[in-house]
Amino acid sequence: RISTHAAIGISARIRQIFYISAANFVFPLIFNIVLIVFFTTVATAGQHLVLGELLVSINSYVTVLGVLCATVWFS
Repeated sequence: RISTHAAIGISARIRQIFYISAANFVFPLIFNIVLIVFFTTVATAGQHLVLGELLVSINSYVTVLGVLCATVWFS
């Protein structure tokens, strides 16, 4: 038998897991869309190569930090 206090804790925990997993999916997805738009519009002109390299590097860090934060939050 599960008490109401435990049930509230479980539903809050599931909601928290959902928000963190959504954030870990949405932020890298938005950043990848920005990269696709950048490389198909600006980078084809041969301009801003350093900015493109910087964006790819930042994208890697955003992905790794998202996974790291999700791991730390739920440990």
